[in-house]
Amino acid sequence: MTGALSGPARAHALGFDAVALAGGRPGDVGRAAADGLGVLLDLPAGGFEPWLEAGVVGFCCEAAHERPPASWKRLITGARGRYPETLFLAFTYGAAPAMVAGLSECGFDAAASSSCWWDFRAAWIDEDAARVAALGEVIALTEPPSGPRPGTERARRRALMLAAHYAPLWMMTLGFEAGIEAEVVAVNARRREQPELFAGPPARLVSAPGAEVTVLARGSRGAPRLVLAVNPNPDEASALPAEAVLLGIGGAGGTLGGFKRSSQHDRCRLIGETGQAPLRESSNQASFGAAS
Repeated sequence: MTGALSGPARAHALGFDAVALAGGRPGDVGRAAADGLGVLLDLPAGGFEPWLEAGVVGFCCEAAHERPPASWKRLITGARGRYPETLFLAFTYGAAPAMVAGLSECGFDAAASSSCWWDFRAAWIDEDAARVAALGEVIALTEPPSGPRPGTERARRRALMLAAHYAPLWMMTLGFEAGIEAEVVAVNARRREQPELFAGPPARLVSAPGAEVTVLARGSRGAPRLVLAVNPNPDEASALPAEAVLLGIGGAGGTLGGFKRSSQHDRCRLIGETGQAPLRESSNQASFGAAS
């Protein structure tokens, strides 16, 4: 699932397959669905039966950790008694690990990670992924729900690259895409055309915490499906030795054999012949799909 938060027509134009509405009336669901989108809704304070009858496919459950697990289990079980395909997405920002773990048996389909707060250096990203994955499929967001938004176009490109490749699901607040609309459309197209690259657990950190260039990989350690290289410092160029990737993904030697560059805009090159990967100041990230 790729989801945009509000704005059905805009979300459709950007290639998303779902839109999340913050509220409104059940009649709004039909208008959003007319654009071919699945409609998610912030869990209403009152009954949700009218929304399900109107065609809502699921609910975003903010601060899910503040509600007793038994209450969630009753609510989710009750909804699926009549609408078996109803989705429940948990958001647990700021919750203690034990509170998140307490929701693991409630029946959530997916949960949001804290990757939008990550500094592209710290090791906690893997610990967070493990906690969230215990609830359901992992969702990555492009920015913290309450801000701040990345201040430059370059920073938004980097945040987009992480969110869109990090996990099986991703969401973006409309407005974030200003100036990088083409990149959003391209990544959503790629997710539709190559879903196998994005299925399964979120990316794991391959490079050492605090490395000059951060490398993440998705898939098995010996045969990753997707490798993501990100410059943590958007203001300075960095170089990535091939060995920094190969040691973490089961390779050997000084080349990046088995991988092909998939960036359409030449943002980054992994050059196996030299063992170096220049990541330029103006283009500080790239993703690499395993060669077929």
